[in-house]
Amino acid sequence: MRLISALIALPALFVPLLSLSAADRRNWNDDSDWQRIDDLRLGYWTMPLTSSIDTQANNVQGYHKDGQLQSGSRVSLQWALPVSDLSSDGGGVLALEVSSTSYHQDQTLVDPEITLTAYALTLHPGFAWALTDSVHLEVDPFLGYGASSVSSGSGQGTFWEYGMRLATYWTIARHFQIGIDLRYLGTYARQNFTYGASSEDVVIKTKGASVGAQIGYRF
Repeated sequence: MRLISALIALPALFVPLLSLSAADRRNWNDDSDWQRIDDLRLGYWTMPLTSSIDTQANNVQGYHKDGQLQSGSRVSLQWALPVSDLSSDGGGVLALEVSSTSYHQDQTLVDPEITLTAYALTLHPGFAWALTDSVHLEVDPFLGYGASSVSSGSGQGTFWEYGMRLATYWTIARHFQIGIDLRYLGTYARQNFTYGASSEDVVIKTKGASVGAQIGYRF
């Protein structure tokens, strides 16, 4: 909750910048350095809750559910690398993202309580277009890999994410950014638990739309 409150409150810090003179804005527009993407961004997303959960104990099918998880969220730090200049004709963009993703299912009469936590490194190779002097658009496919942990089990599993991303950013006073990031993605988490001579395999898949907000800084 503190992170969400911070993301909502921080844009208010940029409001005084909007009163800067038109001459100042023209000076910035003449400075080509800040038109090159080199952006560090912190973001928060709601995650898709449509899921498929399967468990197998000693290779025998156990719990299965196709339905909805109760909650899902994601926090990430993203660095868009300076590989090209922004222009209305478009150019390449390459971003690296480190993220923490959490999913939760409440316990009911028929469903066990499940908590999934995953950490991933995601690659975003794509394109960017300058819409105005201060607003640009980014489009890219992405693929991420990392480690996951299911409920209170010991050890680590694997985590994959993949999908498409559409984002737009407003860069204020050369450096400060506010962005909206829309994604359609799928995730795949798998973990194996060993209890003496017994083992249990858990697979959790999700897919759907994700909406996020970012604040950032252009170097």
